[in-house]
Amino acid sequence: MSDRITLAEYRTTTATQRGKKPTTKRPVARKRRSVPTRYIPFVYGAHADSVEFTLQVKAVSEANQREHWRTRNARKKKQQEAVAEVWPVIGYVLKSRGLTAPWRIDFTRIGPQSLDSDNLAGAFKHVQDAVCKALGANDADTMNAYAQEPQGERIYGVRVRIWGRVEVA
Repeated sequence: MSDRITLAEYRTTTATQRGKKPTTKRPVARKRRSVPTRYIPFVYGAHADSVEFTLQVKAVSEANQREHWRTRNARKKKQQEAVAEVWPVIGYVLKSRGLTAPWRIDFTRIGPQSLDSDNLAGAFKHVQDAVCKALGANDADTMNAYAQEPQGERIYGVRVRIWGRVEVA
């Protein structure tokens, strides 16, 4: 017979020796505060030739993230679903104001820290693709501007403003 014991036996013996209840569970990592799951479309803007709305999604630098592909894909899906969920309202407002192409889209990142210009453009990639797809425009044909609004607290979001040409009937 050998002197070796299994890991479960080791955990059981050491726990009982200390007078504690034996456990085989791993410690649970604390979850970070998540983004709200419902995206409420909030359309505002005083200009007749633009529509502005805010998405409650986290835009992070995709180039600097070292993470599993599923995590990256889940963030992409959340961003695209946020745009798809508010788009019926946004599309209606665009049509009611008579806005057409050519489009100019301004993206503003809301977050606790600021990013440099390369990472800022990369952080908006999935939101930009979803907005351009909903507009029916190629993202290479639209003029895009990127900005950021650093906050002191851990609040994340993306503000999108779509400028268009006003059709006069």
